[in-house]
Amino acid sequence: MSPLVTVKSAMGVPKGIATDVRAIPFNSTTCRMTWNPTDDTPENLLGRLGGYKLAYWNAKYGPDMDSPWRVTLNGQMSEGMVIGLEPNTQYYFAVYVWTEAGTGPQSQYFLQRTLRSAPINQPVEVKIYIQSLTAIHVYWRGVSTTHLEEPLMGYKVRIWREGQEIKV
Repeated sequence: MSPLVTVKSAMGVPKGIATDVRAIPFNSTTCRMTWNPTDDTPENLLGRLGGYKLAYWNAKYGPDMDSPWRVTLNGQMSEGMVIGLEPNTQYYFAVYVWTEAGTGPQSQYFLQRTLRSAPINQPVEVKIYIQSLTAIHVYWRGVSTTHLEEPLMGYKVRIWREGQEIKV
């Protein structure tokens, strides 16, 4: 009778690092992060890939932050969203690979500023004139933005039938 041999795979903190980390402003309080995912080979991860942790911190704390805020994502992916940021504020962004054994080393960080706030005021003195059975003219007094708001790119006119909900 031969002895029973158990082979155990080596588990440890992953060595893999996400590369080409980028943060793109989505709106004034959200950035979309992208990166090149790490190879999910056993040699690179020393275990099974759990996912990624998106780290972010206010730039006023400098590039070396001991305990940044993190968003945890499960599985192999190459992008994610960080929400709840302050408008018009610079942040550092980084990505960590994680497995069930722990979190790997930090990627290179990326510095990005969030967008300014959306315009606060809305058009006033809105007037509608019927042109024909199928056309109307809409007039309004526009708004000005401050240095704390994003500049206006244009206006959008939305119409809906009387008695119908605006969401429809």
